[in-house]
Amino acid sequence: MKKSAAILAFLLYSHQAITETLYVCGHQSYAPFMWLEQNKIVGVGTDVAKVIFKEHGITINNDYRGPWKRCLANIKLGKTDLLVAAYKTTAREEYAVYSKVPLAKDANAIFVWKGKEFEFESIDNLKGKTVGRVIGGSLGEKIDSYFDQYLITERVRESHYNYMKLCKGRIDFFASGLYTAPIQLAKYGFLGKIVPLEKPLNTEYLYMAISKKSKYKDIMPMLESALEKLKAKGVVEKLVKKNIDYYISKNVQSNKTITDDCQVVQSP
Repeated sequence: MKKSAAILAFLLYSHQAITETLYVCGHQSYAPFMWLEQNKIVGVGTDVAKVIFKEHGITINNDYRGPWKRCLANIKLGKTDLLVAAYKTTAREEYAVYSKVPLAKDANAIFVWKGKEFEFESIDNLKGKTVGRVIGGSLGEKIDSYFDQYLITERVRESHYNYMKLCKGRIDFFASGLYTAPIQLAKYGFLGKIVPLEKPLNTEYLYMAISKKSKYKDIMPMLESALEKLKAKGVVEKLVKKNIDYYISKNVQSNKTITDDCQVVQSP
């Protein structure tokens, strides 16, 4: 019965193409899945949302309305409908309905200053170290809880602030996705200066999620079905590669490097 109601609701939305707009948000610097460009949140998550909802006459509004913390707050308040990509946490599940079908697998690694690598066989090797963490970010509930309890945390608004902190020895490491970190490091000139430890920290999944206060919350079964089909056809995988290539072509300057004394250098 609930499924039938959801389908009916979805079909009703589909016939209101002129007036129906779905508002989305995402992290401002987590390429290739989501990032800020020309005052819009773009990337794999937004691309997938556009493909799914265009077929049913719903327009995606991906205008930027603030950083990640505000994005989550707007989802909680129902001011924004769709979270284009996020890890699943108990706190977020209180105000958002997550897709049962993940958008993508996202392995996280420990990133350190080259030459300052340390042994990492288990999470206990991190106990007592200082970690750089993005405000509002998550590495999965188990990792978040462990870091809160056993590590010293320095919070930053944007992930790239951790790069200079590593250079200056203010933190021992930061953790980030193996998709996003290398292209961000290249963008800011730190590629080769900051390196991942060999053993991954963990593997999480990114999901799409709809605000429980959104009028679109009942269409999640349709979103899941459409997402599953896109993944089976290899569409999501192609969008990941497309967005990586696009981000690098637009943002990475091969002539930008960082000296050992943490100075940004632009060669001719």
